Amino acid sequence: MKALLSLPVFSCLVSLVFIVLYVYMFPVPVDYMFYLSNTAAGLAAVIIYLAAGLKILKLAGLRIQGAIKYPAAFGAAYIIIGTIVFIAGFFKVYNFYFALILSGLLLVISREELKEIGGSIAAGLKGDGYKNAVILSLPLSFLFISALGAPVYYDTLVYHLGLPQRYLNE
Repeated sequence: MKALLSLPVFSCLVSLVFIVLYVYMFPVPVDYMFYLSNTAAGLAAVIIYLAAGLKILKLAGLRIQGAIKYPAAFGAAYIIIGTIVFIAGFFKVYNFYFALILSGLLLVISREELKEIGGSIAAGLKGDGYKNAVILSLPLSFLFISALGAPVYYDTLVYHLGLPQRYLNE
């Protein structure tokens, strides 16, 4: 007997129910476009890191394949780019324009790797690959919507928000 709902469809419906309940229970901040633009910038940063990491791995002569390829690329980029940003911050030259120029340079330098990432995404969505994308997007969409909520936990209110506020007041 064939199931009435496939796993991806069922997962989408369950996620939709949770999202609707969450939005009903917790109001969305007025300035939600701020959150959306930051999410888009974060996604762009992850893609730039992956492309730059693939370039770094190629320049280092490492031919990593399989499931570890993208985590290794992200780690390599994190080490190299993180060191560059740390040095820029140490010498007080890090600002918005520095980050913008660095991102632009990384995009230009690793444009072939960007094409490779796009090809990997397209190949993953062919055939039944879309099911994996849907299943992966469900928890990510729930995490995104839950990030829109106001901070309500004791640790967040006291340490992550309270201590910096106290520092700024002094």
